[in-house]
Amino acid sequence: MSDFSNPTDKPRRNLESNGSDTPDVIQPIHLSVKNKKSRQIGAPASRNRSAMFLAAALIATLLCGVALLTYLSNRPVKMAPQPVKTAAEKKQPPTTANVTSPQSSPSQPVAPSQLAVDKQEAENRLADFLQIKKSIDEIGAQDWGGELYTALDRLNQEADALFINKEYQFAAAKYIEAGEYGRQLFNQADQVFQQLVADGFLALAEDHAEIARDKFAMAVKIRPNDERARRGAQRAENAATVIQLRASGKRHETDGNLALAYADYQEAVRLDPESAKAQEALKRVKGRIAEQQFKQLMSEGLTAYHQQQYQQARQLLSKARKYRPDSKEVQDALIQVDDAMRLARIRSLEKSALLAEKNEDWSKALKLYTDVLKIDGSIKSAVDGKQRSQQRIQLNKRIDFYLQKPDTLASDHYLAKAISLLNTAEQIKPEGPKYQSRLSRFQQLVAEAQVPVKVHIESDNQTEISVYKVGNLGRFDVRELTLRPGIYTVIGARDGFKDVRQELKITSKQQFMRIRIVCSEPI
Repeated sequence: MSDFSNPTDKPRRNLESNGSDTPDVIQPIHLSVKNKKSRQIGAPASRNRSAMFLAAALIATLLCGVALLTYLSNRPVKMAPQPVKTAAEKKQPPTTANVTSPQSSPSQPVAPSQLAVDKQEAENRLADFLQIKKSIDEIGAQDWGGELYTALDRLNQEADALFINKEYQFAAAKYIEAGEYGRQLFNQADQVFQQLVADGFLALAEDHAEIARDKFAMAVKIRPNDERARRGAQRAENAATVIQLRASGKRHETDGNLALAYADYQEAVRLDPESAKAQEALKRVKGRIAEQQFKQLMSEGLTAYHQQQYQQARQLLSKARKYRPDSKEVQDALIQVDDAMRLARIRSLEKSALLAEKNEDWSKALKLYTDVLKIDGSIKSAVDGKQRSQQRIQLNKRIDFYLQKPDTLASDHYLAKAISLLNTAEQIKPEGPKYQSRLSRFQQLVAEAQVPVKVHIESDNQTEISVYKVGNLGRFDVRELTLRPGIYTVIGARDGFKDVRQELKITSKQQFMRIRIVCSEPI
């Protein structure tokens, strides 16, 4: 803001009736205002013109006041004038009636030199006033100055009238007083700014878009770079649209069109993120949409549950839980679904395990029963199924051992074990085709292992004969043995000769065998 204490290079207006209203630029001369008696120069016609001028000024002032009060209808800024009076006006209010005009005072001749000095002083005071008025007009004082600005304008008109009538001393006094009013306005601008901003935000909160726009427009004029004022002005520009969007959203919300209501409220918040009403409306419709979604998901989830579509039911109920994480209704429904899914899983596993048993896939059956017991270790059918599967797997492994190594049955020890295993295997029920085939081959193998085969061993009666698994037979020419199917090793030994070793493989298909063992190669 400008400094009004020492104005320099100020414009002035030439208000004398010399046929020209163009302001002359002069150097200011700072003179004190002298108290002089009023002079009456003029005729009755001049008094009539002064009265008419005063009436016109009063009417203009009244019209300006009404317009200003209408403009600031909502919490207007009240500015009461606090003039600093000159010595000639200390006991009089600031109106043209307070100044003794030429028509109401005795005529006192004024020397031309004094008149020139008075005129120069009035012009200087006019220049000071114009500087002040320019500064307050730049911050929009004509819009928010109220009674104080009205008084300033009235004093300006009175001073102009006195200047035109060449009452320079009184004109100078009026210009000084008007300047003091201007300074008061300028000094009160900060206070007015704060109230305008506060009123603007209050108007926004109460949905008075026009008033808010006017308040912030005046505030921005006082402080063009103030962030709060600029932000408020921007909000005020969008206020009417925001109000319309909120109204539209409310209608959609009332009609149950929540999606459209949400779109309107969301746009309102985008235009004015600080609008508490728009934020509240958006939050409310979000809540209603969430409630609607929650109910729909719960309904669909429970329907899927009753249709035994448990996986789908769980997915829907899990989505519903996102809308209400603490809902006991959702928790109970999910527990029911999880129990149903668990039982369904158990049933499915047991069904698959029984099918695996039927197909004699005991390894698969064992895994399936183990999976059931992982879900619920107390299910007896799964416990029995697991035990049954383990027994069959072990039984098949033992039978397969003998089927893959039939020669082991040549041993009395292994034959006894095989016979015991066969007795156990024959008790197993039910018997599937795979098991029957395996058991039949095992039965045949055990039976064949018990049928002896006659073996004739010939020698030279000089060689010591021994048969592994049978014993030392000594020296002989011919010896007959009865041996079970299997692999035997026959060894011949004689002093001074190289030992002879021969493997003897006996099968159940053979009924008789003949071999010769003689040590004939000298060492």
